[in-house]
Amino acid sequence: MNPREVKSYYRKESRREWGLFRMQIDWLLECAVYAPSENYQDSFRSLWETYMPAYEFTDVLWDYAEAMSKPLQYLHEGNLDAYRNRKDIREYYIKNRIKWMILQGTRDRTAIAQTIFGELKDYSDRSLLYDDINMVLKLYFDIEDISQDTVDFLRQFADKSKAVYPDFLRRLQQKETADTRKKEFRRWEPSNRAEWTRFHCLLCKVVISEDNDKFLTVMQKYWNEFLPDVPYPGGAIQEFVTADRRDRKERQLNPGEKNAPFRPYMETYTRGLAETNRHKDIKALYRDSLVLLAACICEETPGVALGDMFLQIWSKDGKVDMDQSHGQGTTQLINDMNRRMDFSILPDYGDLIRDFHSRILQRYKVVLNCAQSDETVELEDEISADSVLANFITMLDSNKYGYVLGRLFRVAYEDEKPDADEMKLIIKNFFEILNINGINTYGEIGEKVDEAAVKSGAYRLSEEVMGAGKILYPGYKIADTVALRPVIGKED
Repeated sequence: MNPREVKSYYRKESRREWGLFRMQIDWLLECAVYAPSENYQDSFRSLWETYMPAYEFTDVLWDYAEAMSKPLQYLHEGNLDAYRNRKDIREYYIKNRIKWMILQGTRDRTAIAQTIFGELKDYSDRSLLYDDINMVLKLYFDIEDISQDTVDFLRQFADKSKAVYPDFLRRLQQKETADTRKKEFRRWEPSNRAEWTRFHCLLCKVVISEDNDKFLTVMQKYWNEFLPDVPYPGGAIQEFVTADRRDRKERQLNPGEKNAPFRPYMETYTRGLAETNRHKDIKALYRDSLVLLAACICEETPGVALGDMFLQIWSKDGKVDMDQSHGQGTTQLINDMNRRMDFSILPDYGDLIRDFHSRILQRYKVVLNCAQSDETVELEDEISADSVLANFITMLDSNKYGYVLGRLFRVAYEDEKPDADEMKLIIKNFFEILNINGINTYGEIGEKVDEAAVKSGAYRLSEEVMGAGKILYPGYKIADTVALRPVIGKED
């Protein structure tokens, strides 16, 4: 059921009205979990007629409610352990927890997001969790603060509200082990040529979109438009997009194919198409756009050779970057894309491909004009490193993460004395930001290390260790590269 049908039927035209109405629907669905009736629909209907008498109970409403409440129905039946979709379970944990935090007096969205993040981070993909929380907040609330209408509604029926989130947390805790986490965040890639084609077109859509959300959030936003039959794989997309040479045997990459062919799409979106000056990224996107547009036209106009159409479009574009855009490199690029993709699908996305090519060409010409000397291009890596550092510092002192850097500065130099829980939250947020920026810990504290491993040089030593040892402090990786090895000491 499309939520727009419910919104239209009940005439909730403004985002504020619709957000409150959706929250009320979810509240009643949660209350129906512990209602005495054996039939969940009957429970929901009875509550609806009691608390929402101004609105008729219709099939339109129930079709929407039924589709949106699967984990709640399992919980009503006492069979939540059989429900396997962890994403749905987390979503309803977030929805119910938000309502209870409001009932308990919290109206600050940032505080709500930080609290729920802390509660769910050990059972979720941390790089996406803040986005998931904020997505629910946006469903309910169109403004920065929690609306008074919401507070009034929840307080009016506070004694009737049901806390279902502890059951969902128990379910998440029950299932979350190292093995299940690996299964949930397993590697993903398109399974056939049609999926590769649609995934590539999805990336084109994301690059030229004007969204301001994170890359994975926007991928999720448009996912069903391009791959409606493929479950959204979450954080596994980023791993796939940035796949490096070590993955070639497991992925459809030829030995001669360029490294991480989809990474430029993510990098360009992150920097912003209108702002990026990364020559190598925008060049890769321009060359891809030539192949996509040429292949699309050839499918629309049979009998035209792909290579000839490629050169025609390139000539019409002004033969930009001539020394890089023709010859053997282009032939390999066409062959690589033709091997992965089903070009017959491209006319379905003809308007998108033409728009993508036009906007990439426009930006490429700007980048070329800004890169007249080799020195400018050689500085790209340095600029990129500066950009990464700037982004890291920005996150460290952002409102979203509780001004970690500012709080630490005040503790160090302004004699601020947070209590133990506040200090723990500050430090936890610091490590979450490291994690989101690709810096991860490895090695479990207290894990035993045998004598052979101690002598192998794979660990840092806090003291002289004779025989076996144990990990005192974790090590750190940047992506898959070890930056610092774990520190070990003597075994007790």
